[in-house]
Amino acid sequence: MQEQCDPPQFHCHCRRPASLVLYTVFMAFNWRACSADTDLIRPHIVENFLDDEMQTKLKAEFFKNASLWRSGRVNGAMTYRCCGDDEEYPSIVKSAVQRIQRYAEQMLHPQTTLENSHGFRGSLTVQQMSMVRYIPRGGAVVAHTDTDVYARCVSAGLYLNDVQYAHGGTLQMRRCSNEMPGALCENHPNGTRLIEMYIRYGRAANQRCTIRERHELQVIDEIQPREGRLVFFRSEHWHSVSELIEGHRDVIFVWFGCDPKCAILSSGKWLIGTRSLPEYCSKRYLNE
Repeated sequence: MQEQCDPPQFHCHCRRPASLVLYTVFMAFNWRACSADTDLIRPHIVENFLDDEMQTKLKAEFFKNASLWRSGRVNGAMTYRCCGDDEEYPSIVKSAVQRIQRYAEQMLHPQTTLENSHGFRGSLTVQQMSMVRYIPRGGAVVAHTDTDVYARCVSAGLYLNDVQYAHGGTLQMRRCSNEMPGALCENHPNGTRLIEMYIRYGRAANQRCTIRERHELQVIDEIQPREGRLVFFRSEHWHSVSELIEGHRDVIFVWFGCDPKCAILSSGKWLIGTRSLPEYCSKRYLNE
């Protein structure tokens, strides 16, 4: 059984083989069969990434516990988030993240534009992870990039439920509009420059990672949540999410670093707890 990949205009929709054995064989020997967009110039999408059993267990984890998680806004949108600073993630979630990391290591070679800590150096290690449920009428995720954290270079999201396009929750990839340049219009901001922009153009001085003037950022791609869909993109890329109107949007986020010293998961092995950034990394939130 060979992996089938028919890339549309913007990104590659790869479908996982039915059995874990075939999936492992594909990962080891046939990864080039679906190589489109593995440079992450456009988002790389894998459909049905997990087997049905693991997907069901992850959904059950959200269904059982999401209402007990901490509530708060993430980049402008109201959410429930797991887990607390002193809590470990459930083992089923850690297993899913290990699979995501293994896939990224073997499949992705991102063509980053940044040459500092956010530049790809040949390996990807997990830097942070999060379980998030977005709630309806909780506001949109405003335009931002993920490069305000030291060495972060690739972002990923695993969706656990379908959301109809009419109900919102759409991931929107953005870039500066050549027809409407302005104070905000700068592609791939990072480090101190990005944080200065957050502070200057944020909705309030105490809301880091929120941008007000989104009209300057043109939408170039839209990706709708689908159960089992895994999306990778470069952390330096501007992105936002339209407001969720109905239902919920359950996502496991994984952020990859390009500096091995910032890893919590490397080569399938957990190095420290799953919540906090390594001390080496947390002291370097502002880029060189």
